[in-house]
Amino acid sequence: MKLNKKQIIGTALSVFLIGTIITIYFAHKKGTENKATVNVTQEEIQKYKEMIGDGMDIKKAVLILFDTYDECQSFINKFGAEDNPQMHGQGTVAYMPDGYYNIVGKSILEECFDNLSDGEYTTEPVEYSGMYCYLKRLGVESPVDDEEELKNIILNDKGQSK
Repeated sequence: MKLNKKQIIGTALSVFLIGTIITIYFAHKKGTENKATVNVTQEEIQKYKEMIGDGMDIKKAVLILFDTYDECQSFINKFGAEDNPQMHGQGTVAYMPDGYYNIVGKSILEECFDNLSDGEYTTEPVEYSGMYCYLKRLGVESPVDDEEELKNIILNDKGQSK
């Protein structure tokens, strides 16, 4: 029995696809087995909490910039206490794709932020980068507060060290 060109190509393609599927299956199985055998101890969690400290904190704020002190002060007086002051279309709202602006690393803003409680806002404009700013503190998010997130960080570190 002689095979024509189409049959040979079809057979070769089938063998290749079956081999690829088997390879993917065993690679996935091996990866899940390795994950299951890696454990995170309470000592490791505590060590990471101490090591990370507040270095990975996200300081969530609403930040709106104005050209003049008076514009900013007027905005603060009218809308400062509102839940979503950024919705009034005034000033230049900082880029907040997740619903907040992370002010970590901006020392002037961080200092103001640290002096506020969650939900509080500056009652006077803050001068920053040549502009006047309204700043409202939303809160602080830290991976050390979320034990599952911390375990994921530790597992990721262990995986990279292998």
